[in-house]
Amino acid sequence: MLDMVRPLPPELTEDIQWPINVGMVSKLSGLTPKMVRHYEAQGLLGEIQRSGGGYRLYSRDDVDTLRFIQHCRSVDFSLDDTEKLLKMWREGGDNCLAAKELVDRHIELLECRIAEIEFMKQALRELTSQCGTGEDCPVIDSMSGKAAPPAKSPHHGCCGLTSSLRNV
Repeated sequence: MLDMVRPLPPELTEDIQWPINVGMVSKLSGLTPKMVRHYEAQGLLGEIQRSGGGYRLYSRDDVDTLRFIQHCRSVDFSLDDTEKLLKMWREGGDNCLAAKELVDRHIELLECRIAEIEFMKQALRELTSQCGTGEDCPVIDSMSGKAAPPAKSPHHGCCGLTSSLRNV
C-alpha cells in the first residue's frame, strides 16, 4: 500500500539545526532545489523565512509539505489536485470522502491515459510491421502526411493526453 508521507527517520533530523537551506531541504524532501523553488513560487509552501542575506530558510513543516507534494506528484496528481490534497492534509479533520472522490477521478484519468497509450502503441506497431515491405517507409510517410496518419483512439481527447504529447 502506498503511504503518502512517512515521517523522516530521527537519525536524518536529530543533528539538523533548523531552519535549513535549500540544499538540505532538497536532500530531505527528495526534490531538486529547482523544484523546491518552483513549488514555493506556486504558493504551495506559504511564506518562506529569509536570512539577513536573503537566502531561503526552511522549517521542518516546509520539509514535510514538500515530501507530501513529492509523493502526490510521484503518482501523477496535477498541481491543482496536489494543492487540494495538501489543503485537506493541513486542515486535518474528516476529509477522507473528499480525498477519495479526488483519487477516484484521478484513477479514471489514469485509466483513460493508459487506454490512449495502448492504442498509440498498437498504431505504431502496425506502422513498423509494414517497414521493409516496399520502397517507401510507412513510418516516415505517415508522420510526414504523405500517407494516412494512424487512426485516432476511441478514447482520443478523454484525458487530454494525445494533445499534450504533441506539445512536449
